[in-house]
Amino acid sequence: MPTPQPDITNPLMRAPDNQESLVPYDQLGYLKWLIGTWNSPRGSAATGFNVMPLPQVNAPGGFVLKNFPYYEEMTFAPIAGGASNRAGAFTQNNNVLFYEQRVYFADNPAPQPAAQLQDMLTHAENGSWLCRTVGPQLDGAYGPGTLPLPSPAPTQNLTTQYAKQVSVPHGNSLLMVGQAREAQGSPVFPSTPRTVQPFIDPAVMDPNAMLQKQLSGLQQQGITVEKYIQIEVDTLHGGGGINNVLFEQQHANVDCCQTTWYIEFLSNGSIQLQYFQFVWMKLQINGLLLPFLHSDANTLLPAGGQYAPMRAG
Repeated sequence: MPTPQPDITNPLMRAPDNQESLVPYDQLGYLKWLIGTWNSPRGSAATGFNVMPLPQVNAPGGFVLKNFPYYEEMTFAPIAGGASNRAGAFTQNNNVLFYEQRVYFADNPAPQPAAQLQDMLTHAENGSWLCRTVGPQLDGAYGPGTLPLPSPAPTQNLTTQYAKQVSVPHGNSLLMVGQAREAQGSPVFPSTPRTVQPFIDPAVMDPNAMLQKQLSGLQQQGITVEKYIQIEVDTLHGGGGINNVLFEQQHANVDCCQTTWYIEFLSNGSIQLQYFQFVWMKLQINGLLLPFLHSDANTLLPAGGQYAPMRAG
């Protein structure tokens, strides 16, 4: 029986209608452009592609591939409050966007016609994006006054200003830390590394090629990227890291993760979001944990039900 198509236009989460964020939207930095709900095309128009190696003892090489086009929905919402890290004389303010993500099969990749996978949920996660700033600390637990800043005044390291906290129900928790920049013109996407399984095989499609394909399709319509914001974070720098449940450590351990997001402003006055993600894993093959790369990429557009201010600033 076919899986019903999910409604990917309504927000996946809601903030209280009578509470607005106490943090000015500008303090969210470039994250303010994400506020709202985003989705991507379904079916044959899908712009997302996933390459996922899976351990399997009776398969050649000890693994199989779960490669498929996908579509998804993401909602980003500010919170009605802040999250300050106290240093004693000053604070690091974490300006927060919570997010929810749902990913669905865009077609039926299984070889058996009876396996009705199209529109089935294949991945879900939630977490938060942070933009950090440095400022005065409250005098006492509640203020209302603040302590004088040390001299010289501390500043936020821009190379670790942004962070993504991720919770995946496989039993993985990730903290990725990094930076952002703004540039004119169109982004240039790196190729997925071909130095590790399964991308050693040239027949395995590079998901990042889907990003350029989508931009090329826009160019054929006379639409170009005028400027973009690039946010790149990973688990290797700025105190980032990964925790995996014991089962995953033994069979499919996630070693590190890196993702880059592009918020793109188009010549027709619209906005879109493109991203790619690399996840380096170790799969248990013949008793050894061997390195593999899981990669995916997609393009999303604003959907209905955005939070206000829609695209202010």
